[in-house]
Amino acid sequence: MTGNKQQQTHTKILKAGVPLNIDQPCEFIFIDQGTDLDFVIGDSRLSGRKAGDFARFDRPVQSVRVVSPYDQVIKLVLGFGEFSRLIVSGELNVSAYISTQSGGVADALPADITREVGAVSLATEVMVGGNEVVASGMDSCYGATYKDGKFYAVISTGAIVELGLDTVSGVDFTYPASAGFSSSNMNSLAITDGFRVFMRHIAGAIYKADYPGADLVPIAPAGTLGGYITTTRRGLHIWGDRIYCLHGDGTKILSFDFFGQDVREEIAISHATDSIMLLGAEDRLYSNFNSVKNFAGYRITANGIVRDESLDFSYGSGVSGASYYEAITPDTLHGIRWTGIQETRDITTYGELYSQPVGDASRRVTQKLFDRVASFDRYGATVVSFDWLPFVVSSVGGGTDYLDYLTGYKYDNGRAEIAVNSGTQTFARRGMSVPDLTVVDGSVFEISILPAAVA
Repeated sequence: MTGNKQQQTHTKILKAGVPLNIDQPCEFIFIDQGTDLDFVIGDSRLSGRKAGDFARFDRPVQSVRVVSPYDQVIKLVLGFGEFSRLIVSGELNVSAYISTQSGGVADALPADITREVGAVSLATEVMVGGNEVVASGMDSCYGATYKDGKFYAVISTGAIVELGLDTVSGVDFTYPASAGFSSSNMNSLAITDGFRVFMRHIAGAIYKADYPGADLVPIAPAGTLGGYITTTRRGLHIWGDRIYCLHGDGTKILSFDFFGQDVREEIAISHATDSIMLLGAEDRLYSNFNSVKNFAGYRITANGIVRDESLDFSYGSGVSGASYYEAITPDTLHGIRWTGIQETRDITTYGELYSQPVGDASRRVTQKLFDRVASFDRYGATVVSFDWLPFVVSSVGGGTDYLDYLTGYKYDNGRAEIAVNSGTQTFARRGMSVPDLTVVDGSVFEISILPAAVA
């Protein structure tokens, strides 16, 4: 937002059909950039407004609501007092030179490049790689947890070791063992914000120590939680004032309070095979299935646990089937197992996109997706929402500085062909802002760019 105290300029990105409120007192509005805009101003409604339109209200208002039928970048001036709209007409002499956003000068006019774009696949798959130990030096792990950028693990002596992800030698700090610990009995660890320690006994009991080194006492002795907790399941996680773990039959996720009371069967696991391990990181939970390598994701909300498929992940061939992950980071890229902290290179991908000369798959350039993208049907065509522009530019040899050279682009969003250009040849990408674009799978994408960017 720029301007003086009386008048402010707002540049905003509008999504199709999504209203945007601009909270600024004003008595007029001027549209500097934008088309087909609808406004709600107090009790009044203005429809179909475009760049150059001006409206002054009967009385000041506190906010303005604007909505667009399609994605676009708008620029509005709101304020009080007098506002001068100057429209200049005359002859324009275009030379074969153009100033770039970085301040240089190119001695050529923009080139038009046409590509066919779309999705090779939007299926989830695992890129098989391996794992690398990035922190070692501890013995066998009898329960672990992730908290505030560090791992904490119980070793055979009952001591809790602290490990940072940037540690090569292993242990950063060792907390004393708690009386009552037995390496043959404990298999899970969780720690509260106040550093109270909770452990799970293989007989199903839950133990607590008020601080590392304090005596472990049962808050839920074996049998107290009935058939809820049994020997064959692993993993505890604390979020808020609840402790989460697997049901004894491996088909549900449970929660209970810090006293082992108020037991809730939160959600049934979503996969056919039962689970033996529950991992947690912040408000996320993961139950493994089929093997120790595959995890289904869940999210803890104010209304309980919900399934979240976007959190699903897998570890590939680099993980031994006999070695359980005891804890993971929120991004799932680091996990702690019996041998120490391991950094996975088995990354889940969510499909692959392509850019190619129209009709020529032999010169196709592809890009793996490491995050899920939205795709849906629009008027009988599949559309994919993605940051298409840098991908298309890179597929023809452009670099990360492409915005210094870009002067326009055109694509099909399933409703219409959208053309965006800088509006002048005196400054590449003058005033452009490029959000994620919704593009028809298999459609044509055109860019106008200075030849120096793709030489």
